[in-house]
Amino acid sequence: MTSSWVMAAWKTATVLTLPYLPQIVSECAAIIPLVCHLASYKQDYELVGQLALTQRLPVDIFPRLGVLYGLSKLLQRSTEYIDRASTKGAESWTVWDVRWGSIFPCANGGASSMIIQHVVGTQITTMPDTLSESPLEDAASTISPSGSDSSVPQADRAVRTDEKASATLSNQRGKVPSTTPPRQHTAKSSSSGQGNRSGGYRRMQTLHVLQFDRANPRVSWLGRVDAVLDSFLGQCLSNLCLLCATAALFAFGLYGSAVVIACGCIARFACKLATIERPSGYLQNNEADKDTFMLVGLHQNTSDWYLFAGDRGIVDSLLNKPMVVVLPSRWNETLAWILRCSHAAQLIAMIFVAGQKGWDGIALVIIMALNVLSRWRWTDGLIVKRWMDAEGIDVHARSFNFTGRTMMLGAVQEFSQSDCESWMDGIVSPHRRRDAWLARLRALAKEQSPGRDEALNNTSDWSTHDWRSILLSSGLAHEAAKVLKKEFAKEASA
Repeated sequence: MTSSWVMAAWKTATVLTLPYLPQIVSECAAIIPLVCHLASYKQDYELVGQLALTQRLPVDIFPRLGVLYGLSKLLQRSTEYIDRASTKGAESWTVWDVRWGSIFPCANGGASSMIIQHVVGTQITTMPDTLSESPLEDAASTISPSGSDSSVPQADRAVRTDEKASATLSNQRGKVPSTTPPRQHTAKSSSSGQGNRSGGYRRMQTLHVLQFDRANPRVSWLGRVDAVLDSFLGQCLSNLCLLCATAALFAFGLYGSAVVIACGCIARFACKLATIERPSGYLQNNEADKDTFMLVGLHQNTSDWYLFAGDRGIVDSLLNKPMVVVLPSRWNETLAWILRCSHAAQLIAMIFVAGQKGWDGIALVIIMALNVLSRWRWTDGLIVKRWMDAEGIDVHARSFNFTGRTMMLGAVQEFSQSDCESWMDGIVSPHRRRDAWLARLRALAKEQSPGRDEALNNTSDWSTHDWRSILLSSGLAHEAAKVLKKEFAKEASA
């Protein structure tokens, strides 16, 4: 009895009245916000990514339930919260430094994901998977500096002995031995030890190369809009409009929706007062090398890879260093307490709307729709564009398909011109076959005879499959590296 009297008091104590609402509409509208407007499991991950690029705490008119609590934890725990949030999202990246050999988790996973989604396109170039000349014939002419075939596998030496014998017999009979053009060797035909009987196996690998370069800072239309809306006059007008909307909702008896907007206003004001700074050395290079190459992937066994190349100051700050610092202070702790109170009030208001039903639920759904429209300035793509324009950064991206992981790693190794090879130990285990493959790749890159490397001379006990794999994968990696150099030479000259 008391409960129904209280609910009746809430519904009748209004300045203005609203028309009757069908029950089915009020029931659906009451439950929609509690179901659709909740923070996702990777909310912290996305929040830290936006914070890294904008240097501000993003708060909507109607924040998702749980966002304000996350902001309070950020202000209270600062560095610990950022470290945890950057690695617990759906895309926790691992970084392999090709030049230095270090391996580490990405320091700004959310920001990196936003940049990747913005700059990587859908056009993919297929890397060559065919060599025009026979790898074994090439090995016979270049593997041994003395011209002998002592380093060629025994099976291949036997084949060549039979070929020489048949050629001699044909000459003795006065016949010219038949010749056939060199067969094209593909990754598919030699990737299996049983030749073409099983059809071969290809594990396609996609490499997205992101080239970061310095440019002059640009003032785009987004910057002009931000300057107007973030000015003192713009902030006063926006807050005045929200206060008027809150008063109108109270006048119609839509108390839950009014409290939700009031909580959003308080949270926006508190986040404006938070102390957030860029760290010293932000986007600056502290090494002698001007350029860097860092390979990024979800794990060692992934099929999609991202090579961050170019200016070391930009790439290192994005992948290896914090981009923002939330200074611990008494003031930030006070703001965190305010945000927690706003979160509690928002939760109570949304539960109240779901229990009361009626026009309050309709108003909350309308606020949700308006909130989506008001977020147009802070979509991920515009955040990345705003950051690139303000910092003076150009990013050029190209995507490439490889027929195998070894070929892709070899292309990255040659393209980066790195002397370090330990960075790939966790992806391709150290082995004498890997040493021979890298030795041949180095020789191809320097256009030298690959037979003079010690790793290639101790191969007398290798099988035909191993030998073909070394020659083919190194040759394809070399061809792919030439494609990479050609593509980004065009970008540099454009």
